[in-house]
Amino acid sequence: MKYFSLLMIFFTTSCANYLRTESLAGPEKKIAAEQLEYFILVSNDIVSTPQISLSVEQLDMRRVDEFHVITDYDYATPYVASRELMEFPVGVVLLACGITVNVIDLALLGLLPNHFASGILDDSLSGMNPLLNMESDSRFERTIVKVEKKKIHSHKEVKRLPAREVTVTLRAGSLSQKLLTDSKGQLQLDFLEPSLAKFSSARTIELSVGSGANTAVKSLTLTRGLAFRMEELKQILEAYKRVKNTESLALAIYSIEKELGFVKYAVSFEKKELRTRDESFIRNYKKQLKDRYKR
Repeated sequence: MKYFSLLMIFFTTSCANYLRTESLAGPEKKIAAEQLEYFILVSNDIVSTPQISLSVEQLDMRRVDEFHVITDYDYATPYVASRELMEFPVGVVLLACGITVNVIDLALLGLLPNHFASGILDDSLSGMNPLLNMESDSRFERTIVKVEKKKIHSHKEVKRLPAREVTVTLRAGSLSQKLLTDSKGQLQLDFLEPSLAKFSSARTIELSVGSGANTAVKSLTLTRGLAFRMEELKQILEAYKRVKNTESLALAIYSIEKELGFVKYAVSFEKKELRTRDESFIRNYKKQLKDRYKR
């Protein structure tokens, strides 16, 4: 128990070998977000076509504080008990060398560099000290002693940027749908797509981005003409679903493209319906569609 206590004292009373103190000075910048505003940009609030484009931008306001910082560091070689097995015999050898070098330096009237003569003795004493490791610039710990910070400048930064991949919420009564802007802050709305077709009966659609005080809101008004055409589209598709043949498909495509003016949708719908059809069906369909355009 006695030896264990001595061993514990040995390890707990050891200390790092101080090397030097350094002061490093440099600039530091602190950025704090103050306000974030969103803007929804649409070319026209009155929607008369089923496809529209919009963009979302954000106004980012930040406070920037610039400081001049001086930091004092202490450098020391940390104590590792196992290294004493190697450093103690080295210290004994260095002690003899150190004494010899200092005697020679005395004889030469101090011509040898002081750090060389005294450095050998310092290393030897550190090596023989069981509670201290020898100095090492390759194995050190850095500790912050003091930090002085002085503000030299403060300003505000305001940037208007595309709002990339932010959520845009569409609402109309009890209906809602969430969409994401692309990497350029843009969003394409197609009210003929299944996810947005449910808004066809709404006259006003509210768009919102953000939350709380940073929420941006924009209202779109669908014209009666667009609402009527989208309602007619529903009826045409329902009629086709009841009887899926070449005649009903030709009638549906003709009505969607020629009468309603939804050309892009008609092309997409035609490709979808003909994808799994055989040559005979496609041939008959094209003949009937051609006849309808001749009438």
